[in-house]
Amino acid sequence: MSNKWIAAAAVTLVAIVSLAAVGPTPRYIEELVIGGGIADSIDGGTDIDKSGNIQTTGKLTTGASSTARASISLPHGTAPTTPVNGDLWTTTTGVHAQINGATTGPLLTNSTIPWNTPGAIGSTTPNSGTFTNGTFTGSIFMSGSNANFDANGTAAQLQFFHTRSSGNASVRFQPVPQDGVGQASVDFFRSTSTSGYVGFLLRRGDGTATSVFEVKAGTNPTTYLRNSSGASKFEVDHNSGNAVSSGDAIIKGGDVTAGEDSITRGILTLTRGDGGNTPGSIKLASPNGTIWYLFVEDDGTLKVNSTLPTANGDGAVIGSQF
Repeated sequence: MSNKWIAAAAVTLVAIVSLAAVGPTPRYIEELVIGGGIADSIDGGTDIDKSGNIQTTGKLTTGASSTARASISLPHGTAPTTPVNGDLWTTTTGVHAQINGATTGPLLTNSTIPWNTPGAIGSTTPNSGTFTNGTFTGSIFMSGSNANFDANGTAAQLQFFHTRSSGNASVRFQPVPQDGVGQASVDFFRSTSTSGYVGFLLRRGDGTATSVFEVKAGTNPTTYLRNSSGASKFEVDHNSGNAVSSGDAIIKGGDVTAGEDSITRGILTLTRGDGGNTPGSIKLASPNGTIWYLFVEDDGTLKVNSTLPTANGDGAVIGSQF
């Protein structure tokens, strides 16, 4: 008779004796080993020791859960002092596990991931995730050469909200070049919470945040083109249609028309300069490229000069007046 048959008979005998002794003072089996022979090590079986620990090298299969009970129960307790890899336990905060030398969890809290105090994800991060709503108290950082915010569904909308009860509010897009310096930005802003204007702003890409282009809409709806110092050099008032330039206006081709025929009279105004000491002038080029300047003296005398006039006495009188 083999050792395994002897072991099986012994187990059966002990079980019968134990069952017969169940009563007010039952007898106990201190340790039960199933699957090995006498003095043999476990060879695919199960070991139940006196402390209640169960070891098995096979698969553990439980009955299906029902309305009356769960398939397995892990009562709430406290975390082990020195857990080993693979340990699994529950506390009142959720489910915990020891994985690769570190404790992870709580894995679930009231069926919701605890984003307010999330634990470390580990050495890797999830490839994707889906959220119905999300609230963040810090910055959102994106990495990778193809990182994007996308709204590409059938009815998807990409929206950015920035709410404040007072003061100005803005949404800023700030693309950063690969060298990490010289950031430019695009701002959509509102000057106040209840009045003022809304606008669109481009900032210089040299790290100074200097405004180089600005469009406003509201009580002062003006478009500004600014130079590197941030000073306004070209403005268009969308209410009046007036355009103001701090530099030259060059029109390559076409006519310049002032006013609207039979509706608004056109007026060409050339102001004086240098504190009122130099006349306004019209610069004309002859067919061979010679430049002439047309201007008037203080008494209305029309004159022409080959250089930019600076006083009444410059140039020659054109015809006779008065």
